[in-house]
Amino acid sequence: MNGGQADVLVQILRSGWLTTNKDAPGQPKPVAFIPGRRISKNRFYDSRAICFCDIPVDDFGIHIAKYSPFGLAFTKNFLLQRGANPVFYIANDSLIGTRKDNAQPVTRGQYFDGACDGIYRRFTEGARLLSAKTDLDPEVRLFLEHFQPIDAFCVHHILTYMKPFDVDQDDAAADNFYMEREWRTPVDVKFELSDVCRIILPKERDESFRADFPEYKGVVTHAPEGIKRVPRTVQPAHYPDEWGVTMIVKLARIDSGEKSTSELWFGPMGNPTSGRLVQKDEGEEPRETDSVPSEGTMPIKEAGQFQPGQEIDLEEYGPLQVIVQAKGPIG
Repeated sequence: MNGGQADVLVQILRSGWLTTNKDAPGQPKPVAFIPGRRISKNRFYDSRAICFCDIPVDDFGIHIAKYSPFGLAFTKNFLLQRGANPVFYIANDSLIGTRKDNAQPVTRGQYFDGACDGIYRRFTEGARLLSAKTDLDPEVRLFLEHFQPIDAFCVHHILTYMKPFDVDQDDAAADNFYMEREWRTPVDVKFELSDVCRIILPKERDESFRADFPEYKGVVTHAPEGIKRVPRTVQPAHYPDEWGVTMIVKLARIDSGEKSTSELWFGPMGNPTSGRLVQKDEGEEPRETDSVPSEGTMPIKEAGQFQPGQEIDLEEYGPLQVIVQAKGPIG
């Protein structure tokens, strides 16, 4: 059972781990919060959680079109014993009221952005004061100590299970995650092959899978055939009013006879090309990179070695926003 995603499935089954760190599975997984980022854009925290989808078999097609025809499934009871829980979906565009100062409508996404940032700051600032200030007023110390476990509960058991989404996106849209019916657990999952209740794979991989795992006794479901992969819009979320550096990589197919190019722009991240072309100002032409194969797909991370949505804090320019523009299903 050789080749790409098939090999990943084999590796997972043989290792017996679902983990974000294959070199050291089972290690504690701290939650990384990024103050100032928006939870409405799914950028406020990085929990390294292990995620699952509660998708009915008849609806596998949409998920497979976005990700992969390979998968494995467990019973809900198995996952509950490993700390799994459904996420809390937030409809960003849901109106919850108006601002008192100007009567402008307030969406749930906007409200949660402010509230979640406030909860996190109160939690971290409270912890800092309790450890750093020995001369705190007794009543203030008692107040902070009282709210620390409450804030910790909000941060680790509510914020990290929030999943904002945009209602106006179609179910088949590449960036619509609502249809995934996500569950997640904050710990790596150790399992035996007998714990796996279903394997999903293309029909042509069935024979090689059974040869690799003759002891597997669960259900094997063949992925629906003829599903075209959904081209993903690889443009990271950004703050409309935020300025920074934007790298635009324009990919060219090998059979076009052209070279892929990249440009750096400094300006508003919501409209980067209205800013300053950094390379041209510095006397450099947009660099040429390797073209994309004329057939198949290519991981975006291989285009200039940047991950889609990657951000780097730069002292002069701020965050680095990577936008990759291409024709066709670049994976």
